[in-house]
Amino acid sequence: MTKSRITDRFQWCRENLFSWFGSVLLHALIFAGVFWILSTRNEPGTVLGERRTDSVGIVFSKSRGVSAGPTEGASKTDPVEQDTNPVAKSMSDSEIQELAQSFLPQESRIGIMASHGGTAENSAAGFALPGGRVGSGNSGEGGQTVGFSDLKGTGRRFVYVLDRSESMKWNHERPLRYALQETKASIMSLDTGQGALKFQLVYYNHNADVFENGSLLDVNEKNKKAVCHFLDSLTPTGGTDPVTALQKAMSLKSEVIFFLTDADEEIPPMALERIRELRQKSKTRQIHVVEFGRKSDPVKHSFRQLADENNGTYVFKDIESF
Repeated sequence: MTKSRITDRFQWCRENLFSWFGSVLLHALIFAGVFWILSTRNEPGTVLGERRTDSVGIVFSKSRGVSAGPTEGASKTDPVEQDTNPVAKSMSDSEIQELAQSFLPQESRIGIMASHGGTAENSAAGFALPGGRVGSGNSGEGGQTVGFSDLKGTGRRFVYVLDRSESMKWNHERPLRYALQETKASIMSLDTGQGALKFQLVYYNHNADVFENGSLLDVNEKNKKAVCHFLDSLTPTGGTDPVTALQKAMSLKSEVIFFLTDADEEIPPMALERIRELRQKSKTRQIHVVEFGRKSDPVKHSFRQLADENNGTYVFKDIESF
């Protein structure tokens, strides 16, 4: 190879070396930049170069009750206040279950729905308790299943609301006598061994009164016989105010109300709404309704609605069959 040719090749390599080196360096920088962008890509909503470290949980606040949501700066070693919070401890099992059921559709809730026939069937969803007792599917608590005029209610505290108005004297007081007979039989069936603890009687016409103006009575033979003896002294008189009687019954903090009426008028919609609100605030779980009347009388829908909206059973009694 001649000297001039060697010189030309060397000159060509020197001229192109820097171009090759520059191209390699440029591509290396491009790949490095792409790798850095991909490796530092963040979750939506975070600042570039930061990573989301918030944890989501439930915190029991001593000032505002229960709240759920992100907790700033929370870590796996943060103390949990749930066990020591007084608000959480103050909620009973029945209140927790009622709160859970309030989020369910009406038709999915556990309870006793109104019957549409002449007789009622207990359709409550219950559960077994130790000792063979039947638990109340609505309240989540145990209790006795008690019958009253072809319907049943389950609980520990019962109130009987009895109509003693003038219209109960029809046909030699047959409606009143039938009502007294059913009420006494139900009261005498109360048994502490099966879970019944308390009971009381509210009797009403245009006024509403509580037996001996008292609170709930203990279930025992003495109290049961005293109430039954008092029932024998009732006479039909006066008008009818069922709403006041129901309000007084709910104020006694009963779980189950057996309500008997022969009211000639419908319950106003606003009164039905008020009764429903009072039941939800009180400890009353079920309002069962027995309506007296003639089959030929105009159908009254509000008493069936009263039972339906308050986890109860409705039954119609034809007084001409007494």
